[in-house]
Amino acid sequence: MAHEMIRRRGAGRGRGRVLLMLGALSLVTGCAGEGVFSMFGPKEPDIPQAPHGQYPNLSTPGPDIPRPPVLDAQGQAKMETELEALAKQTQERGEAAAKDAP
Repeated sequence: MAHEMIRRRGAGRGRGRVLLMLGALSLVTGCAGEGVFSMFGPKEPDIPQAPHGQYPNLSTPGPDIPRPPVLDAQGQAKMETELEALAKQTQERGEAAAKDAP
């Protein structure tokens, strides 16, 4: 009698595993857009299709557009002196902090 119970329990586990695998397989096929569970898959967005070769251009108009310099010579010299002063100040602070450190 015990032998029959063990055999029945094994058959139940096997059926359970098969059902679990079939359920997982159907969910995976649903994610791929096929099968019963395809309604749970990712939706494709509704975007207008552009004709071949007429895609929107999101870049700058082109390299032939002349652009004025950001700074003139006087502005560049002023910026250099300010950056050098800032670098010197930062270096002095770092050296002071290194002296104070144990």
